[in-house]
Amino acid sequence: AAQKAQGDASVPFKITHSDKAIPLDDYFKLIDDHFRCRKHLSDSLVQLNNAATQFRVVEKRLLVRFRDKNAVPLGNMDLLLDRTYALLLATATTIEKQRQELNKAAMLLCAGTKLMHLILKSRFDLDDNNFSLLKSYLTAEIDDKEDQGWEETVESSLLQVLRTVMTNAKENPPPQPLVAPPNTDKLKNTLRLFCTRLADGYRLYKVSSSKSPTTSRVPSGSTKSTGKTTVAAVVHRSRRPPTAMLSPQTDTPTPRTQVLTRRPDAGGAPTAAALGGSSSGSGSHSRPSSRSGGSAGKEPPTS
Repeated sequence: AAQKAQGDASVPFKITHSDKAIPLDDYFKLIDDHFRCRKHLSDSLVQLNNAATQFRVVEKRLLVRFRDKNAVPLGNMDLLLDRTYALLLATATTIEKQRQELNKAAMLLCAGTKLMHLILKSRFDLDDNNFSLLKSYLTAEIDDKEDQGWEETVESSLLQVLRTVMTNAKENPPPQPLVAPPNTDKLKNTLRLFCTRLADGYRLYKVSSSKSPTTSRVPSGSTKSTGKTTVAAVVHRSRRPPTAMLSPQTDTPTPRTQVLTRRPDAGGAPTAAALGGSSSGSGSHSRPSSRSGGSAGKEPPTS
C-alpha cells in the first residue's frame, strides 16, 4: 500500500476538460450585460450634459430679464428652469445607479473571464508561457473609461494576435485604432475564431525547433562566407601572382616585392635585386635600364 501511495504521489497533478464544447454562450451573456450597462451609462452621461447646457442657457436669459429696468414677462422661463433642474437631479441619480450596475457586471465578467482562462488551459493543454500570454490578450482586468472600454481593447488584442502569431501569413498588418463598437457581434466572432485556432494547434508562444544555426555553402574561389573564411578561397587567393603596377615616370611595370639573391662569387651578405625596381639599402633610387641599351642584364651595385 505504501508503494502504491508513493507511485501515485509521483504522478503530477493535472486538470483536464473532457467536454469538447466550450461554454461560449454563457460567457457571451456576461459580455452582453456588461456592454449594455456601458451603453446605458454613456447615454445617461450625454443626457446629463444636454440638461446642464440647457440649464445654463435658461439661467442666463433669466438674469438678463431680471437686470432689465423695464418689467418684461418671463414667458414661462422660470418654469423651464425648474423642470431642467429636476431633470438634472433625476439624471444624476440614474447615473449613480447605472454605475453600480456597471461595477456589478464588470465583476461578473471578470470572474467569467478567469474561468474561461482555466477552461482554455485545461482544454488545449496550454503551458505556462501560453497561459500567461492568454491572460494578457484576454485580460480579466476591466477598467471602463469614457473613451475606451474592455470590449474594444480585447477585440483589438485578439485581432492583432490572430493576424500576426496564429496565422501562416508572412506579412504583419499594423494594429487598428481603438473605436467604440456599436455592438458585440464582432467581438463574439473574434472569440470563436480564437478558440478555433487553438483547437487547430496554433499557440501564442512558439519555440524555434532548430538548435544549430544553418550555414550556407560557399563556392570555391569566392571570398564570401557566412561565419568563417573558406580555406579553398584563401589558398586560391594566395597563389595568385603579384599584380604589377605601372610607374608614373616609365611605362615599365614595377613589381610590389623584392627578391633577395646571393652572388655566387661572394659568400657573404645577400644583395637586394629589385628586378627592375629600386634598392632599399643605399637610399638612392636607380632607374631600370632602357630597352635599347645593352646593359639590361647588368646587376645593380651592392649595398
